[in-house]
Amino acid sequence: IINGDIFATVTEFQADNTLTLTDGSDVDGNIDSLVATQGKLVLAGDHLIDGTIGATKALNTVTVVGAGKTVDFTGDITAGSLNFGLLAN
Repeated sequence: IINGDIFATVTEFQADNTLTLTDGSDVDGNIDSLVATQGKLVLAGDHLIDGTIGATKALNTVTVVGAGKTVDFTGDITAGSLNFGLLAN
């Protein structure tokens, strides 16, 4: 769980783990996986994702949750599935 912003060229999943960003946590850079279809990204609340998700290898899942919240994506999303969780708009 990350409660704050990430400033990195690449945030990379090394295994099929889960990265949860709390409300207001933004990412400046790509989010990727070492191996295709690994990594679960959970976006809980308002976020700006200023990069590409699954830039070179698709993530397993991207899940967006939070009623009345907005997630802005500036790049493409490549994932096995994109889920809108309970109460997501």
